[in-house]
Amino acid sequence: MTTFLHYMKFLRRENFIYIFLAILISIILISIFNQYASGLRIEDKVDTESLSDLNNLAPTSTDMYKLYDVDAEYTIINYFSLDCIHCRRSYLLEDKMLSEIRGKVNIIYRHNPLSSQPLSGGKAVISLCVRDLAGGSVSEKNAAYYNFIQNLYNKYNLYNASNVWVENIASKYVSSSQLSRCISDKKFVEYIDGVKLDNIINDIIYTPTLLIFRNINDQSDVEEDMVKYEYIKKYDGIDEKGIASIYKWLIKN
Repeated sequence: MTTFLHYMKFLRRENFIYIFLAILISIILISIFNQYASGLRIEDKVDTESLSDLNNLAPTSTDMYKLYDVDAEYTIINYFSLDCIHCRRSYLLEDKMLSEIRGKVNIIYRHNPLSSQPLSGGKAVISLCVRDLAGGSVSEKNAAYYNFIQNLYNKYNLYNASNVWVENIASKYVSSSQLSRCISDKKFVEYIDGVKLDNIINDIIYTPTLLIFRNINDQSDVEEDMVKYEYIKKYDGIDEKGIASIYKWLIKN
């Protein structure tokens, strides 16, 4: 009888331990889920610590928009590399969502070639040459630029040892001789080097890095629509699934 009672006490103690562990694991899992979910609740996530610095990275008149509408509520700035696999996947995924995004989110792409991707700087230079040499209006130049990036991403070869194949794609938009002169000119090489340094100073060190701004239409200027920007949130090194979730949230809200 004594042995039986000892055995029952042992079972109760063991059950208590299992119940305690189950509760602890549940709390941890709920906490992780809430942290992940909260990362997509953009309206509650103003990063006040770095607000002043990141406001300096708001869209400017020199930015090239992939998609722009003065009435859109948000603008996303995507710091990308042409050798970043997640950048590639998110870009192609985004293209499929453009009809849903249009009119709700403005999209800007800014280069961020990484030192860990030694060919990415050269690709960035080639893309800028394509835009610079493409004929027509600013919107037509931007269309050629983004179309070139899409073409590049669709035919991307991660293990290629040079950028010759990139130049071959670029030659569909501009002549090979024009492209060669542009690359040799060093104008865009120096520009990209400056961009890389500025990005490091501004702590843009991953790709893709997304900055989200809320667009504020300034009605004080009756001559033209003016847009000011309120910084909302920064996402460092987010993958394509995360970017898709952000877009879906913005589209709904």
